[in-house]
Amino acid sequence: MAKNFDDGLTYTNDNGNPAIDKTVLKAFKEISEDIVVWNNGWKGWSLRGPHDPAGKRRAD
Repeated sequence: MAKNFDDGLTYTNDNGNPAIDKTVLKAFKEISEDIVVWNNGWKGWSLRGPHDPAGKRRAD
């Protein structure tokens, strides 16, 4: 999957797996903090809904 992205957007983590660069994650957080939440059940981002707790980045 990392081969689909420009150099500098991903790196190989300590476990040898591709990972998103921390600067990319920081930028994503800054522009999406009040808009999306992480759904741990299906491992993906979704738009924040009225049922999602304010100030939380993860939906239960």
